[in-house]
Amino acid sequence: MITALSDKLSTNYIPTPDEMRSLRSELIGLNQKTSYLEKQIQELRGTLHELEVESSGLDYKINAYRGMLSPTRHLLPEILQEIFVRCLPTSSIPVMSASEAPLCLARVCRQWRDLVYATPNLWAAIHIAVPAQDATHTCNHAIRTQAITDWLLRSGVRPLSISISQPSAFFQQSLPTDDTIRSYFEAISPFITRCRTLCFRGRLRWEHFPQRHQDSEFPLLRCISFDGGFGSNGDETMEELKKAAFLKAPELYQVSLIPCGPRAAELPLRWKQLTKLNLCEVREPWKTEHALSIQDALSLLSCCPDLIFCSLPLSNAGATHISNMADNAPSMVHMPTLTSFTIRCDIDPQGFLARLSAPSLRYFKYHQLPPSPQDNWRWDGDETFHVALAPFIQRVVRPVEELQLLATYLQPRDAIACLELFPGLKRLSLLGSGNMDTSYPPFHGAWDQVPNLSIGNGIIKCLIKGVAHSEDFDQESSDEESTTGSATQEPSARDSSDDEDQSEGASSLCPNLEAFFCSGTSFSDKLMLQFIRSRTSPRTSHEVSRLRWVNITFNGRKEDSRIRETLDNLQERNGVLILARYIPPWTPAGYDSPYSGLITGPAIYSSAFNENY
Repeated sequence: MITALSDKLSTNYIPTPDEMRSLRSELIGLNQKTSYLEKQIQELRGTLHELEVESSGLDYKINAYRGMLSPTRHLLPEILQEIFVRCLPTSSIPVMSASEAPLCLARVCRQWRDLVYATPNLWAAIHIAVPAQDATHTCNHAIRTQAITDWLLRSGVRPLSISISQPSAFFQQSLPTDDTIRSYFEAISPFITRCRTLCFRGRLRWEHFPQRHQDSEFPLLRCISFDGGFGSNGDETMEELKKAAFLKAPELYQVSLIPCGPRAAELPLRWKQLTKLNLCEVREPWKTEHALSIQDALSLLSCCPDLIFCSLPLSNAGATHISNMADNAPSMVHMPTLTSFTIRCDIDPQGFLARLSAPSLRYFKYHQLPPSPQDNWRWDGDETFHVALAPFIQRVVRPVEELQLLATYLQPRDAIACLELFPGLKRLSLLGSGNMDTSYPPFHGAWDQVPNLSIGNGIIKCLIKGVAHSEDFDQESSDEESTTGSATQEPSARDSSDDEDQSEGASSLCPNLEAFFCSGTSFSDKLMLQFIRSRTSPRTSHEVSRLRWVNITFNGRKEDSRIRETLDNLQERNGVLILARYIPPWTPAGYDSPYSGLITGPAIYSSAFNENY
């Protein structure tokens, strides 16, 4: 009877009373068999668990025995110490973090910890961050300063590299107190005479520091950096610096004095032995009081004939502080060893560059800013910067290899003419204003004639192999096909072949270019792809070097997934690293209206960036 019911399983069939009795009898037998099988499964699971435990114990012993046979355990301590030193960061000073060397090395085992603590070279450099005081970050400064002392004690008699910085704080109440900052300086004071490199960064109140070490000697000091404001007592700090013994160090040849500006000339430095002089930082807000006049800059450079690296801010709005040097300034300043030169100015640099010679120049960075309201210089629409730059570059013996140009306040033709002066460029950075959909006021409201250049189609075309340099920039606005429209057109295989065929035509600017960085751009995605293909295709002629690295940032434009896919294919096929970033258009914040209803959730601000927060 049970066999007859097998066809009716999983149906809506209603069994008869006789069939129900047969089903109950069958279920009893099946339940007994299931219980027997479950018992066997439990026994096998117990046996399996015992075997797994035994296997784990054997694995532990095997790994332990293999560890004892490891060649690392038999390395001489001297070799391990050398390996530990190679673990230190090479691009920055070691920080007090348990996840980075040298502290992380001391957390492996007792033997390593003893060896790490007995290696002075691991503790000869330290970066000290004075933390802000707020609700999200609390710090026991006493424990921290004691850790600094212990760190430096392990350095033995090695020359030291010490940097102190204060991170930015949103509120004045979050800034550390003067007593807190003083405790950190007191922690490093016993070791300060062994410093080879000394850096202060941030708005630290450290004017008492030079006075405390006024009678000390610094025989090892080679590099010193002040990068930040002097707080409210800038004049008092300058007076203390004039008496500072560490500025008179006999071996000091690298100096960075960002907040001093022209007042740096008043300091007792050994100017003739300097090889590095940094008086400006391109990332900092522009302040005319920190800039030098042309005459002051030339006078200062004439006192530093052996400079290799130099960074200067130029302006006519600041006061002069080196009148005692000005009388000795020659008509032409020769800098035979100057290799890297940075200029940041809000004036016409022709009077400065015409009197400067740097035949060994390799890296040049120029940031043109709009003139200050006190300056008589005006933009009259003419392209004048390349005229001022040409004689200076013509005095360079070998081709300049790297150029960074802030083109925001240059005419397009002027920017192109500047690039024509650098035929041997290998690395190029073009910084533009972008194509932001905003109505921000101009840098100086009274200067309506100041250009605001983005890196557009005309400029990028001149870098494409086969496109003539005589681009009609008057047609630039019409030529820039609505970048969004061109971006949505997926490049076809035919377009790709046309671009490569065209690359065999006329010569392009900067034929030796290997790395290209561009921000504030407004050229179309189609031209970007054409530029990358013309410089990275295997069919590229020998007259043009192949690009190895491309980094482009578009402002005020959304990313197209098809363009991203095309870039990924180019990167994989042509062996070039391509970084393309799209910053969407900025949307001004809205305001609450009584007609918009009540907000039932968290406060949401009307902004294009809401989706990221």
